[in-house]
Amino acid sequence: MTSINQKYILPFLLGLSCLAAFYIFFILNQHTNLLETELSRKGKFVLENFSAVSQVDILLNDEDQLYSLIQQTVQGDEDINISSIFIKKNAVLLTNDSSFIFSDTSIVEYTKYDLSDYLLFVQPIEDQTGEIIALAGITISKNRLNQMIYQIGLRLGLIGLLAFSLIGYFVNYLSGKLKVLANNAVEEAKQIESAYVTLQDLQFELEETNASLEQRVKERNIELNTANTDFGTANGELKEFAYIVSHDLKAPLRAIDSLTTWIAEDYEETLDEEGKSLIQTLKGRVTTMNQLIDGILQYSRISRVYTLPEEVDLNKVVTYTWPLEEPEKKFKLDIQKTLPSIFINYNKIQEVFQKIISNAIRFNDKENPIVTIDWKEDEEFLQILIKDNGIGIAEKDYEEVFKIFKSLDKKTHKDQIGLGLTLAKRIIDFYHGHITIDSIVGKETTFTIILPKVNIEKDKIATTDPEIVEES
Repeated sequence: MTSINQKYILPFLLGLSCLAAFYIFFILNQHTNLLETELSRKGKFVLENFSAVSQVDILLNDEDQLYSLIQQTVQGDEDINISSIFIKKNAVLLTNDSSFIFSDTSIVEYTKYDLSDYLLFVQPIEDQTGEIIALAGITISKNRLNQMIYQIGLRLGLIGLLAFSLIGYFVNYLSGKLKVLANNAVEEAKQIESAYVTLQDLQFELEETNASLEQRVKERNIELNTANTDFGTANGELKEFAYIVSHDLKAPLRAIDSLTTWIAEDYEETLDEEGKSLIQTLKGRVTTMNQLIDGILQYSRISRVYTLPEEVDLNKVVTYTWPLEEPEKKFKLDIQKTLPSIFINYNKIQEVFQKIISNAIRFNDKENPIVTIDWKEDEEFLQILIKDNGIGIAEKDYEEVFKIFKSLDKKTHKDQIGLGLTLAKRIIDFYHGHITIDSIVGKETTFTIILPKVNIEKDKIATTDPEIVEES
């Protein structure tokens, strides 16, 4: 920035000084001309007053009054130093300065003389006939003129000095600001250059990353195609397995069930009580095996078979489901508030309610058993709460109750295969929701079904429902 000051600021100040000096000289010259013009105008004005026609005869006949007027003229204007009248008739000169003389008494019109020490203004005085009878003259000292010019010049000089100082201060202030701006600009240029280099590096990295991503996408597409192929194979195998289970496994069980029935009927009189008990145990095991096979089929069909959703009134679902469980009269159903309607497969959501309500009825040992259903929602989720005042579930078993064929109390409830809550959770998972448990052992249990609204709203279900797999 020092080089900028030396190359530009100092020449600028020097040029400004020359311009100011020229301006002052021009102003002084103009003021000098104006002063001379003003003084000439003043002299002419005074002389015209002297030569007023109405006063000529009086003034020429009364020298005392004429001399008094001369004195008043000098005393009344500080610019006038000599005032005089020359009367031609008797060649009398009246003046306040005895050294003054008219160098030319033959003047016939207003005349201005520029003498060495003063300016002389002469005005002829005419009578009523137009004859020149006298000359009136006044002088203005050039010292007075120079003094006035000096005062004007001094003022202009002070003003110019002040203006020069202010301009110098402003230029210095501006140069400081420019220096700061220049430094900032240099710093920003460095930052831009650094950012540009960084951007280039990022661009190279991005190109490399894009190339890598393209390769990874190709690999993932290959893997996805392979996975889809494997999935199709697995799905086909699952269908084949379901067919085998439903036909090949059930056929021997039906044969065993029929055989045990025939033995019990044909040998009823020869079998003792222990034999009859073993026959009944075998038939119970066959029934349990049939239930397990049916459970496996149900579990596998949830993700394989999908029926188009419909608008379902959950109040009707509960009203239909509750009597199916044939609860005792002491059981009470309490719906806190009217349940909403959702867009879902009716059979699937009805099965969820049935499994949870069945669990609430089956595992309730209270004198006044009650099942309470309530719901709430926010912007993203619908929550359905099914609460009972039964035996409760220990916290350590929250995850266990959802495992397939897992029953926490098989000794008391021998007919349980541990599949109801598993199927309920499987269905809710199918809609990308989940079930939570909140329980106090011996007091109460609350199952909360949480469903994303995006999967149960009619205007969104088409793009967000799970993939449809047709039943074979």
